[in-house]
Amino acid sequence: PNDTACWRLVPAACMMRVCQCLMEGGHGVTSVPVEDWIALADHFGMWRLRYLLEDAALRRKDPERFESVATLLRRQEKAHLGLLKDIAAIIADALEKAELHTIKVEYRMKNVAGVVHKMERKRKSINHITDVFAFRLIAARDTDCYAARDVLHRLWRPFPEHSADFIGNPKPNGYQSLHETVQC
Repeated sequence: PNDTACWRLVPAACMMRVCQCLMEGGHGVTSVPVEDWIALADHFGMWRLRYLLEDAALRRKDPERFESVATLLRRQEKAHLGLLKDIAAIIADALEKAELHTIKVEYRMKNVAGVVHKMERKRKSINHITDVFAFRLIAARDTDCYAARDVLHRLWRPFPEHSADFIGNPKPNGYQSLHETVQC
C-alpha cells in the first residue's frame, strides 16, 4: 500500500472506536472533543467516517431532532429510490455514448447531521434543502471529470452559480472534485 493509505489506517481505527462509543451513547474513549475527530476525518478525506461521526454526535446531543430528520430522510429515500436509479441509468448511458467507460456513477443521500446543519444555516425546512440527494461521478483522470461535466450539461441545464471547481482549486486537505447543480 502507498504511504497515504497506511497513514489513514491509524486515525481510521481510532475514529471508528470513538464513533462506536458515541453510537452506543458513551462519551468516547479520549478527552478529545468529537468535533476534533470529525475535523481529522475530513482532513484525511474520509467522508463516510466523518458522516458517521457527525450523525453519532447529533444523535447523542439531540436524539429527538436526529430521529425526526432521519425519519423524514428515510421516507424521502423510499419515495425517490426509483427516480434515483433512473437518473443514474441515464447518466451512465450518456457517459457510455461519450466513450467515458471508466467513470463510476453513484448516488447518495446527505447524512442527517448535514441536513440539520444546512437547515440551520439557511433557516429553511427540510423541504427546501435541494441537495438531500446527489450523484457522484468517480473518474481516475481530471480530464474525464471535465468531460463528464460536459455530458451532464448537454443532458440538463446547469446552474453556474452553484458550481465549484476543486480540481483547478483543490481544498487544503487535497480534496479534488467538481461540484455541479443541474435541473433534470
